[in-house]
Amino acid sequence: RRRVARAWRLGEVRGSPALLGPARQRQPLAIEAPILESISPDGRWAVMSGDREEGDFIYRRLWMLDLARGRVLALASDDESPRRAWPTSLAPRALSDHDAMVTASIGATGETSVWWRGPTLVIGERLLITPGRSIVTLPGALVR
Repeated sequence: RRRVARAWRLGEVRGSPALLGPARQRQPLAIEAPILESISPDGRWAVMSGDREEGDFIYRRLWMLDLARGRVLALASDDESPRRAWPTSLAPRALSDHDAMVTASIGATGETSVWWRGPTLVIGERLLITPGRSIVTLPGALVR
């Protein structure tokens, strides 16, 4: 399997979270403490999490990040069908708007698993993401 060059990474600009790319490209992110939780086997895609909240449980927000192009993709959708088309990337101004970032994310508890099964990302027990193709919500729980 061919590895994709990761041109973008997470960092900071003047103490605030940002996507940092080639040729000194920078894109501010309006979320707290973003991290890359899991990178695809080919190195192109990552699950980005942030805006952690701690109380009785730990919660976090999740987005998909294209590390080759520096694009953040919404995992949330108003489309409730079990199989959805691959989402478009968020506009640069949406990345600087906290409400837009929250609306585009999915919420998960701290215990929710995020792992790759070959080229498919599995979040929790019901969400299967094949980058560039589709997002599928299973009707039941996935058995590993």
